Amino acid sequence: MSEDVKKKKDKKKTTSKILSCPRDQQIDEVAVGMLREYMHKRGYKETLSVFDTEMPRSDVTIQSRQLMMDLLHYGSPCDSSIIEFVCKNRVNKQRLKKEISKLDAEVQALEQEAKTLGEEVAPLRKTLKKLKKKTEQTQEKVAKQTSASSKKKKSHPSERPLKN
Repeated sequence: MSEDVKKKKDKKKTTSKILSCPRDQQIDEVAVGMLREYMHKRGYKETLSVFDTEMPRSDVTIQSRQLMMDLLHYGSPCDSSIIEFVCKNRVNKQRLKKEISKLDAEVQALEQEAKTLGEEVAPLRKTLKKLKKKTEQTQEKVAKQTSASSKKKKSHPSERPLKN
């Protein structure tokens, strides 16, 4: 059996074992796996050796970055260690929550301002409507007067054509 096929079978066994563990044990295994991966990625060989002595590997020890990412629901592995990735995501999440809170406060302030302006604008709209109606009535009067005066209007002698 080739080395790659053996590794794939071992990963599948570990995956099924970890998924069959109770939730608390899964969490512990992911945390331990993240610590191991972080120490390995940072080159802390002596620290990792001591850690392995104190927390020996077992048949449910997570040895796959992809499995850790899957258990954390993060998708594909990243360039940094998973623990750094998780910490970065948490920090970003907190920053985004603060930004959202600020934006929510701005939205509420704008909504209140719009409400206030709406209350101030309502009487102005009524006045504007009255003015428009009055303007239309005045225009109608002017139009009637103009048409009536043009019918009644007799030409002035200066407006008559000259006779030759």
